[in-house]
Amino acid sequence: MKGNKQGLTGRQVEYFALGGALGSGIFLGVGQGIRIGGPALILAYAVAGIVMYIVARCLGEMALNGNRSGSFVSYTKRYWGPRAGFVHGWGYWVCGTMVCMAELTAVGMLVHSWMPSIPQWIPALGGLLVLCGINSLRVRVFGEVEFGMALIKILALSLFLVVGAYLLFAGPTASLPTATVKNLWTQGGFFPTGLHGFLSVLPIAAFAFGGTELICLAAAETVEPERTLPRAINGLLVRLLLFYVGTTFLIVTLVPWRDVPTDGSPIVAIFERMGVRAAGAIMSIVLITVLLSACNSLMFGMARVLRALALERCAPAPFGKLNRYDTPGNAVIVSMLAISAAIALNYYIPGEVFGLLMNSIAMAVVAVWAIFVAVHLRFRRSVKDIGALTYAAPLSPWGNLFVLVFLVAVTGILAMDATFRPAFIYVAGLFAGLFVFTLIRKPPPAVDTAGEPSTD
Repeated sequence: MKGNKQGLTGRQVEYFALGGALGSGIFLGVGQGIRIGGPALILAYAVAGIVMYIVARCLGEMALNGNRSGSFVSYTKRYWGPRAGFVHGWGYWVCGTMVCMAELTAVGMLVHSWMPSIPQWIPALGGLLVLCGINSLRVRVFGEVEFGMALIKILALSLFLVVGAYLLFAGPTASLPTATVKNLWTQGGFFPTGLHGFLSVLPIAAFAFGGTELICLAAAETVEPERTLPRAINGLLVRLLLFYVGTTFLIVTLVPWRDVPTDGSPIVAIFERMGVRAAGAIMSIVLITVLLSACNSLMFGMARVLRALALERCAPAPFGKLNRYDTPGNAVIVSMLAISAAIALNYYIPGEVFGLLMNSIAMAVVAVWAIFVAVHLRFRRSVKDIGALTYAAPLSPWGNLFVLVFLVAVTGILAMDATFRPAFIYVAGLFAGLFVFTLIRKPPPAVDTAGEPSTD
């Protein structure tokens, strides 16, 4: 069977990986996290960043050694069984749909706040159609678009890091009279809300790094993946810690954590204190880019997962076909139709959609990451010579166990929060429902990349 063309370059993959993890969490969610945990959010981001890196290394190892198409559906099905592969693949696809719904809803909210005469659903629909078109063209087009979007995010954060560092080391000014490193320990300490506050921000930190797994879905369409993939993954940890930890550090040292706004971007608030009146408008444009970039990346991943499900005979065969641009066009269209449910929700209940989706997404990220590292443990058990592996994940199996403990802790924290409890029940019900379906109709065994049953 014809496979996707390897059209993504090393430059595109590196920015795709970095841009996928620089989402709305660093621009908007950081304010809420600081108000809940204070400076301790810095440590939460560091821990979540290490967890993300371990997950990415596990996926990278399987992508480069599993002789598969690059889809984790194949890994899960082969190393954990047909039922697990079915549940993981469809669970990820449904969760990706929810994330895209949330991102497009946020785009509609931003545009509507600018121009109240425009209904919230119109920008969401427009963004969805544009992204569907991009993902239906050659993968190199997707790579260039995502590169440009990621570059905008990186430049915006780099500007804040440079300006923020200058303001901090220059000392207090009239616009920022409280700027000092001492804010880390003089405003109630590094853990001002105690252990409970620190634990409460772990889900926020974990959700912020959601999307980094997409880099491994691009493996089958990357030029020289043996060289490109390790370089992209290795650069993730340092770069993401620089942006997430660095940005949070500057925010809580320039402004006391109790004064950080939660109803907008703390970055915008700091620039406005400096007298940059256009900061709000500029950041709104950046935020729209951030949201569309996240949705664009996820549509890429969702289409590849849906195609993999079709090749594994867990979804209708037409979903696995490639169009004339060698991209899974049918899978893109089906994913777009599923995401379009957000347009209907924005039309009927525009004020309730975002919160409804966001709570479910946090639980979904935890579930998907847990399956990733669990499958990698099964993969390692099947390897006879660990030393012969290309780009072997470090510290396995202890790194996997650390990730699982972290994710179990995050799940417990979310389950105890009354606002997340409905989402917890929904996501648990989703995966349970998919599993029950496999009991009624058992999925076929794993197949190789040519579409034949696996002999493993």
